[in-house]
Amino acid sequence: MADNKNMELNDKMMANATGGNAEERGSTAIGTVVGPGVSGDPTIYKVHADDGRDIRAHYWAIGKLLEPGTRVKVELIGQAKWEIIQFL
Repeated sequence: MADNKNMELNDKMMANATGGNAEERGSTAIGTVVGPGVSGDPTIYKVHADDGRDIRAHYWAIGKLLEPGTRVKVELIGQAKWEIIQFL
């Protein structure tokens, strides 16, 4: 019984953290990199999604930094955590 309550609470917290019930883990968005997301952390980028959302997404590959204007696909991987999964 307690496990069900914990799962329900986790679902509610996830919905609040990600912007509503429509967004859940595995959701994707397409957008454009507009710049670095956090000063001092080269793995986070600001992405402006085509639907108007501003998303901070991780890109873990080592190498050249992503340039503003790069078109990408991002995926929700956790509570308000997005990851760049594809270049378009």
